[in-house]
Amino acid sequence: MAGFGSKIRDFFKKSSLSSSFYEDLEDRLIEADLGPKLAVELSELLSKAKAKDIETFKNVLSDKISPLIIGDQLTLSREKPNVLMFLGVNGVGKTTSIAKVAHYFHQQGHRNIVAAAGDTFRAAASEQLSIHGERLGFRVIKSHTGADSAAVVHDALTSAIAHKDDLLLIDTAGRMHNRSELLHELRKMDKIIRQRVSDSDYKRILVIDVNTGQNCLRQAEVFHEAVQLSGIIATKYDGTAKGGVLVALARELRIPIYFLGTGEAPSDLHVFDAKQFTQELVTLDF
Repeated sequence: MAGFGSKIRDFFKKSSLSSSFYEDLEDRLIEADLGPKLAVELSELLSKAKAKDIETFKNVLSDKISPLIIGDQLTLSREKPNVLMFLGVNGVGKTTSIAKVAHYFHQQGHRNIVAAAGDTFRAAASEQLSIHGERLGFRVIKSHTGADSAAVVHDALTSAIAHKDDLLLIDTAGRMHNRSELLHELRKMDKIIRQRVSDSDYKRILVIDVNTGQNCLRQAEVFHEAVQLSGIIATKYDGTAKGGVLVALARELRIPIYFLGTGEAPSDLHVFDAKQFTQELVTLDF
């Protein structure tokens, strides 16, 4: 898959500065998942800047995009437990991301980590989380398929408090075809956590697959409405994926990005670097 920067470079090579140039450019920006609103804004800005070549374009684009991108480092407070609830539709890599985050904090010296198998709708999700727990050395609290997810969270939180665990990681369901039911379930879980954990020690993390483009934005809006998202983990990012959607997300919802997931291994999780991301997006080094 060609990256955003490569597409723009090819566009400038093949296009002449005709009356339709900026309309065509606008279409190309939309294809890069920046979204219609931002694509129009950028096209108009580039037109006013008289961006007639790729170098001018890249500089103007970078200056416009950089302030929109919000990176934030996910850190744990001294209070115990810190709670991270992971949200996202099925298939984006929530459970794998939980394992990666557990590994990340384990590498930082946090040994007392527990996970809650809050996706009781799919037996495979609970089994996968248990396998990760065995491999990486964190315990998993779960129940039977079809059990009340909120009850699982309550039990896991009670256990984490009793054991004075550093970190509780909560998996959740993502069956968007039952949207109202899912949101009701998530709000119940959120309420249980907020009753016992301060907001500074509790984060709601959306996991998205950047290859799904503008669908990420719609997903984020739904989950943000339900529980007020704290941050994002973007999975399946390899530098050529459609990273433009992260710009659209940042612009529309102002939610910081914590990590980029680049593979399946526990170590394939990278702290988000806004400057590096912007450079990769506009391919400033070609």
